[in-house]
Parts: sequence; C-alpha cells; structure tokens
Amino acid sequence: TLYRAPELTADDVLLLEERAQYFYSDAAPVKHQFYVLADGQAVVTQIVAVPEPDEYGRKGRYLAHSLIVPARAFQEMAYCPMPLLAARHFIADMATALAAGDYASGDLPPKTLAILDADAWASQALKWARQWPPAELEALARLGWQAAALRGQRQPVALLGEGDAVWEALSICFLLCSPAKRPALTFDTYAYRSDWSRD
Repeated sequence: TLYRAPELTADDVLLLEERAQYFYSDAAPVKHQFYVLADGQAVVTQIVAVPEPDEYGRKGRYLAHSLIVPARAFQEMAYCPMPLLAARHFIADMATALAAGDYASGDLPPKTLAILDADAWASQALKWARQWPPAELEALARLGWQAAALRGQRQPVALLGEGDAVWEALSICFLLCSPAKRPALTFDTYAYRSDWSRD
C-alpha cells in the first residue's frame, strides 16, 4: 500500500489489499470492484495495469485506487456505487499516484468528490433494460434479490460478456434492486485467477 486514508483501520487496509487482486494478461483490462466494509463504508476500486516495468525490469505491476465512501454518504447515494464509477474520479497512472499523498507518512488526505449527474447511470440502465427480453430481466432481478443469500452460501455469480455487456448488466441489476438490497451486490469486473475464499 502506497497511501491510505488515516481513518482506515489496519484490518480495513488488509482487506483492501486482499481484495485488490489483479493478474496480468495480454488483455490488461481496467478492473472495477464494489463491496462494503463491516462498518458500512462502501469501497469502489479501479485497478489498472502499469505498463512500465519495475526497477528490476519485471512487468506485471498494477495500480489500485479505492474510493472509500462513508456509511452516511453511501446511504445518501441510495447504496448505489454506479454514479461514483461513472464519474471516473480514479487515479490511473503512477506519477499522479505518487503526487497524491504524503510519502513520508503514507497518508492520503480525504477529498470531497462531486457527482454532477447522479441519475445519469439510471437513465442509461433504463434504456438498456428496455432492450432486454422480460424473462432475462426477471432472471437478473432474481439474482440481485438473492445476492445476500448467495453470498452467505459462498456462491458467486459470473456475468460473462464483451465490451460494455457486463457494465450494462450490473447497471440494470442495481436499477432493479431496492436500496436495501444493493449493499449485497458486490462485484469484480475482472476476476481472472482471483480467490474469494475468504469473502
């Protein structure tokens, strides 16, 4: 961990590090994650491959930037991470990351992020949903409604697709679920070789 918010506990940092799994592949996609910490804070993460090798010439590095949303603010967002993901407030290169915090202390100061159009994701999700067959919408909704139970059974659900297909399905699923159901809708958009055995 290069920098962390001082409000995070050591256990929180350990969990964030464990969840930020990224195994290099030729595709090197941008990866997004969403989950909720035990105290109700939401975590929205972007992970990108770092093309430059390290000081020893090794490739395969990646940069993870997690936005931690306080529990009250997450409640005000109707428990939905999609507007924050769409707003693209993530650091995506090493130079910006190194300049963002205090290297000596490891602290990263908190920031207030503006979400200019918080409902834009829902309008787009509704447009996508209108193109889906009703039976598929119902099946997706049922998965969303059962997310907490599936998680309790350690039963992951894989949404497979190319391009924006996974983003589309996730957006529709959040649209179809009530705010009370949304915290259980944890996701990882690129789970290649990831291990969720402790989740």
